[in-house]
Amino acid sequence: MADERDTQSNGDGAAAAAILYEIARWRLDEQLERVKSQDNKLAATFTLNAAVIALFGAALAFADREFPYHVWGLAIGVFGVFLTNLVFAYRAYRQNEWSFRPDLHRLSDLAEAHPGDTIRHWVAREIMTSLAHNEALLRQKGRDGRVAFAAAIIDAALVGVTAIAATAPFA
Repeated sequence: MADERDTQSNGDGAAAAAILYEIARWRLDEQLERVKSQDNKLAATFTLNAAVIALFGAALAFADREFPYHVWGLAIGVFGVFLTNLVFAYRAYRQNEWSFRPDLHRLSDLAEAHPGDTIRHWVAREIMTSLAHNEALLRQKGRDGRVAFAAAIIDAALVGVTAIAATAPFA
């Protein structure tokens, strides 16, 4: 009877380790998908904003009249906000110090010396450590990305205001 309980508790431990491993692995995969999604949003936002600025700059360069100082002030504001977008997009995009634990060499060494459920439990704890590390970076990446997105929206609005000010008959 004692042997059955030991076998059953050992089986429960292996099952628990398997569940912990699967959930930790699933969360790491989900976290990495969030990173990819944020990178795609950043690329799209920055590309669109850069295209708007390029068109805006070309329109100003080919304008056939002198602009008043307030229009030039707005234009400088557009480029200033674009630089803000550039800085925060770069900060968000350069977040790449992601943790991908466990170390495979250490895992190989441990796998030779310990049973599978012990290894699986250790791997799950290592993945959980990676999740905690990555989550802090992901939050910062998200904040920087939101600032870059807000700057792109402000820039688009400023381009519109500048265009109205440049073409207004009361200028």
